[in-house]
Order: sequence, then C-alpha cells, then structure tokens
Amino acid sequence: MSYTFNPFTGNLDVTPFSLDGAGKIPPEYLPLDQTNPPAVFGWDHDDDTYGLYLPGTSIKASDLTGTVDIDVQSRMRRCVINDAGVVQYYLDADNSDMKAGDWLRIVETEALDTAYTGTISENTNSSLRVGVPAWSARTFTLGQRVTNGGYLWECLAATSTATPAAGAVASDLTGTDGQVVVEVPAFSVRYGFLNGVHTREVRLGCNDGLIAQGFRPHTAFIKTDGTYKSAFYFGAYHTYDDAGTGSSVSGQTNTRSQTRNTFRTEAAARGAGWHQLSYLELAAIQTLIVCEFQDYNSQKSIGNGSNSGTTYGVTTGQSDGDGNHSVNSTGNGNAADDYMSYRGIENLYGRAWQFVDGINVYDRVVYLTNDQTAFADNTADGYDFYAQVPTGFSSYQKELFPLADVFLPSVVTGGSSTTYLGDAFWSSSGWRVARVGGKSADGARAGAFCLGLHDDSGLSFAGIGSRLAYAEN
Repeated sequence: MSYTFNPFTGNLDVTPFSLDGAGKIPPEYLPLDQTNPPAVFGWDHDDDTYGLYLPGTSIKASDLTGTVDIDVQSRMRRCVINDAGVVQYYLDADNSDMKAGDWLRIVETEALDTAYTGTISENTNSSLRVGVPAWSARTFTLGQRVTNGGYLWECLAATSTATPAAGAVASDLTGTDGQVVVEVPAFSVRYGFLNGVHTREVRLGCNDGLIAQGFRPHTAFIKTDGTYKSAFYFGAYHTYDDAGTGSSVSGQTNTRSQTRNTFRTEAAARGAGWHQLSYLELAAIQTLIVCEFQDYNSQKSIGNGSNSGTTYGVTTGQSDGDGNHSVNSTGNGNAADDYMSYRGIENLYGRAWQFVDGINVYDRVVYLTNDQTAFADNTADGYDFYAQVPTGFSSYQKELFPLADVFLPSVVTGGSSTTYLGDAFWSSSGWRVARVGGKSADGARAGAFCLGLHDDSGLSFAGIGSRLAYAEN
C-alpha cells in the first residue's frame, strides 16, 4: 500500500500499489491528467538518496532523470558595478578579461566528468531553448534570446542588429571601472519536507503569481520594507582591503587576519548597500547549487578546488579566463594554483574561510537577519530565531532542519566526506560568529555547506577572510 497526492483535493490518497520495476508509479494509479506528474527534485536525508518526488509528498516517482531547470542559474553573470551599485558593463561569458558586447553567451548545463577531481564540461540545456528562435538579420531588444552557432545568446543592448559574438573590448578588473561581482537574479523557492525528504524548486522572480503557486521569495531578496530586490551582487573574489575599504578586484592578494567586525566596517566604507556577504545571500547560492547539480555534496558535484596545503592568500583572478563557467582546477603541481568557481564565484569554498554577516549564535541558537543596519556582533536585536544546532567539532553534517531558505544541520553524527552533505560543522557555547567554506588545509571537510559557528567575535586568523556584496536594503 502507498499514497498519492491528489491535486484536486490536496490530500494524500491511499492506493494499493507498489512502485514498478523502474521505480515509478503505475500510470493507472495516477490522476487522469497526471500520467506524467510534475515530479520535483528531492533528497531523503534519512538514507542519503535522491530522486524525483510527487509535489507535497515523500513519494518517490522516479530516480533523477530528464533535463534540469536552470533558468535562474543561467542568468547569473559577472559584471562590473560602480559604488552606487550601477552595472557599468557585463563581462564576456567565456573570458572575464573581455567586456561582453551587444550579446552575452548563456552558460548552459555543466557537469563534472569525474567526482571530486575531474573537469567540468558544458552541454546544451533543452529547457532553456524552448521557444527560442535562431538568430536572423533583424533588430533585437534587451533580454531577447536566440541561438546562433550552436550557442544560446541573450541581447544586452537596448536594441541590436549585430550578430551574436564574443566580446572584443578588454575589461578592467582592477577596480578602476568598479567592483567585479556576480549578478544573482531574484528567485522564489517552493520547498517541502515530509518523512525526511526535502524537495526544492526555484523559479525566476518574486511576485504574487509565484506565491499563489506555493513559491516564496527567497529571504535574501526581501527588503526591509517588504518589497523585493531585483537582484543582489555577490563578490566574484575574496575581499581585498584597499586602504580601509573592502574591494572585489582581480590581481590582489585576498585579505585575512582581521575580525569580522573589521571586514564589516571596510565593506560599509564603500558606500550604501555595500556589506560583508550575508549568510542569507550565501544560502541563496547554496539553493541554486543544490537545484542545479541535484546533490548536496558540492565537492563531489563541482570539484575539490583548493583542498590541500596551507597557502591561504593568493592573487585573486585565478578564474578570470573562465568567465561565467563553473570550474574545478585541483591537484595542480603547486597547491596554490588550485581553485574552483561556481558560475563566476571564485573560491566559494576552499583556499580561505570567509566570515559571513547577518548571523549570530548564542549557545548554538542561530539568529539571522537580512537587514544590513542590524549587522553587529554578539546580539539578537533585529534578528529572527531559526534553529538550535547540535554540538559539533569537525563533524560531518548528516541531516538538515526543515527550513526553506537556509541549510542548518540537525544531525552531525553518522556522515562522512563522501556521504550526505560531505561538509564539516563546528559549534560552541556563548556568543559566536560564523565562517563558511573551509580553508585549503581542511581538505575534504571544506565545501559549499562547510560551517563554523565556534568563534568569538574577537577572532582573527590567517586562514579566514571575507567577501564583499552589494544589495538594496
């Protein structure tokens, strides 16, 4: 006996069937218009299995199959913005050393050929190309997409008659033209949790139409007045302290050995909207990673990156030649040459830890805020309670609290570097700040979900840096 979700009543109906040999529900037990139900990606944290599940249930319809919807992820792109947060220009999708022209090539489906240590290759994504015409000689407008030369392109100009092509004008990533960041478009999440199964879907935008379908704007895109941001801007590199002002530029050694408060002050010195990366903004990126690669183990799906040696400071811009691609460069002869990038975000994990803001912890109780004016140490004023996490010290995360917008561990025993999340966790009593990602020497413990909640606010260390971000508050 099993259960199916009845889309007409919203209830779980008892049905006397077992899954067929392919692990799917027999068609005769599906509603008449649901022979191919819109199953969604899910992870069962009890037994660490993945599959496609019927919406609103813990019923596995099939193993992972089909084309993954990466509409939101495909719109992540590197750009240069000024101190007022205005985009000066976008960067070429395949090489950030060049400005994009009238057209930007869209990076489609990317996958690692060998878990942990392989290289990432790109393939076309059929869902992105639905209804997209082939380019022909006529006038196109901002945002229109076409195919040309086997690639998918988006028009960046107000109007253009140009043939889609790679950028031909050099960019300046040193700070002269502005800060190098990754534009992350606003999106909403439809989340479910039942019997240990987490299901997640993302859709572009934040609006009432999506809310009516059960989606909720990701918290990172909600302004303090309740309206929605169109995007936030995530530093492409680890922070460089430019004479007391936080910077996200290429060609400088990432700054470390400062307290979280010092990094916070330096980020704010750039102007209104500039801040140290927040935990909620990181959680938005974690959501996109999980939904794109359909795996919670980031080193397995994106690559190890910088996971050996004790060199925590390197010249930023290792990924400039990779543009908006996800990249794994690991196991090089010199460990200082190792790096990873997720759609333009260089060293999201590995190399050096990164302090994150908008998160404070007291006796393992986690408080979060999206209000930049509330960013401060050792306080819960202006913060919301999220969860009380377990005791951990270099403990591998196994299970997560049922939270739609963040990923906080509920169980940190029974996991390993190759199972469940594959990333380590630390916690301690008293007031604590947060660092994320892990450093090179942490090896397999590092990753997109690696989380340290065990430092007091006075800590500074050669293995901890920061990252700049920009968003309306």
